[in-house]
Amino acid sequence: ITDEDNENPLRCPLTGKVLQAVARHLKIISYRWLTACLNQQRYVDEIPTYEIIGDTVYNEHSGMSRSRLNNSIDYRLLANYAFHLKCT
Repeated sequence: ITDEDNENPLRCPLTGKVLQAVARHLKIISYRWLTACLNQQRYVDEIPTYEIIGDTVYNEHSGMSRSRLNNSIDYRLLANYAFHLKCT
């Protein structure tokens, strides 16, 4: 959950925490979602109304949702490597 730009809705600054969430393929949503859930006293679907779709620098790019939805590629750092440890 992050703050959004007042002039450009559903866009947020690229902070370290936002970049960590993108790297972990998490949903990045506006704080307005939490307010809506509390006001309605139930879980409100966060997509597409509250999911962040861009940032304040590059505007709208949907990189956050693409990171989360593109499961066909294995992004783990050492995914294609095997290790053999030889101990004496």
